[in-house]
Amino acid sequence: MRSAFLAAAFVLLLAQSGAYAQPKRTYGVKLGIVGANETWTMISSADLGTSTRWGFTAEVFAEIPLFRYLSAVGEIQYTQKGMRYSAPVTTISQPDGTGEYYTMRPRIDYISVPMLARLRIPLHAVTPYLLVGPRFDFLISSRADGLDAVVSRFDRMDYGLTLGAGVELDSIFPFGLLAEFRYNPNVYDSYESSYLSVRNRSLDFLIGVRL
Repeated sequence: MRSAFLAAAFVLLLAQSGAYAQPKRTYGVKLGIVGANETWTMISSADLGTSTRWGFTAEVFAEIPLFRYLSAVGEIQYTQKGMRYSAPVTTISQPDGTGEYYTMRPRIDYISVPMLARLRIPLHAVTPYLLVGPRFDFLISSRADGLDAVVSRFDRMDYGLTLGAGVELDSIFPFGLLAEFRYNPNVYDSYESSYLSVRNRSLDFLIGVRL
């Protein structure tokens, strides 16, 4: 499966490279928030009940037209991932918990490189669009927040997909104004051992401008 993923990314890269001679290349920036979570799958017990950790993301992009409504988009994105987990506080006299909880919020920062196909649906005043393609995540820093034994052993590179939808306003302002939603599931585990596997996923809510 990893080979098929890399092959799909290579095909998109070739499509982008072959389109560089075409006119109307555009560039832009996007900023947004990230709702990140991780699936912690325990081999011998129930999965860890994690919840969403909110963070920040920013990116630059270049778009190259391929056909009338289809274009290739290359991006470089900084994104904060991780999760939130509330563990019960226990004591010797109250081994089942005191009723209080200690919340851990480990954060893992990545530079992501999505290579996307963008399908536009032009309407009168707005342009809805869809995005899909592979994504490569490079780990640049982490804050384990008490989970060092696992977070410090995360793979330095992850593979994932980006699936998104958005809308562009390009007839009101002298620049294109974008609003976008994305789902970013990983296709491989970020950490794996004989007793535990961890896999990233995130939701992006972005606004941006096309320059």
